[in-house]
Amino acid sequence: MKKLILTILAGSFLLSCSTDSSNDDSNNPSSNGLLVKTIINGAGTSTFNYNGNKLVNALSSDGTTTAFTYNGDLIIKDENVNGFDISNYSNNLLVSNSSNWNSNNTSSTFYSTYTYNSDGSITEINTGTSTYSGNTTSSSHKFVRFYSQGNCVKEDSYSSINGVMTLTGTTLSTFDNNNSPYKNITGFYTWQNPQGYSVNNEINRTHKDASGVITRTVQTTYQYNSQNYPISGTTTTTNYTINPQTGSSTPGTPSVSNGTFTYY
Repeated sequence: MKKLILTILAGSFLLSCSTDSSNDDSNNPSSNGLLVKTIINGAGTSTFNYNGNKLVNALSSDGTTTAFTYNGDLIIKDENVNGFDISNYSNNLLVSNSSNWNSNNTSSTFYSTYTYNSDGSITEINTGTSTYSGNTTSSSHKFVRFYSQGNCVKEDSYSSINGVMTLTGTTLSTFDNNNSPYKNITGFYTWQNPQGYSVNNEINRTHKDASGVITRTVQTTYQYNSQNYPISGTTTTTNYTINPQTGSSTPGTPSVSNGTFTYY
């Protein structure tokens, strides 16, 4: 399951998965690099606080504070009033994550495991349950993510249908060559690597169903500061309607959202 932190950090902007190599020096925090301070978008404002380059907490304008716990340079827990995630590592690679959240009359418990494949891809297996108004549903999913230069360029999504993992969709992404706002946060890349974080900034995303028909496109145009970090962006999302007779899809009316980043 995607962590709550992705919602906090991404807002109206794009995050995807990442990494070809955990030894890429461009992924290592810099003691004099920029640290993202605020993200402001249609969802509100998130403010980030640090101890050195380690993330202490993220404060949302709705009053929610998400706190982070480290073991050395690895983030092992994020939590707020609605629940928590616990992350486990082996040889400095995230290998599992357990989530327990309660919000808006819904409780959910999920468990994910991560396998680092010989071709450089990462496989996530996610299982869990959600309860709403006394009704409990179970789910099981698989995600296989493929990388290029630290960015996830393709994600295949599967769902358990009659006990068989069945392809349900594919996401294709392209990126700029500039710095992610989260580049210099200690442990962030290792923690979010297999779950949705990329070295650079995603500028195009295309969602397709299992038949290869486009269901959604998302495009973001960024403005950058002199150090090549994004300071603002405009995201255009277009949902497509699929014709059941022909199987083709037609784009709907695009929606546009804006946001800004500030740094320490």
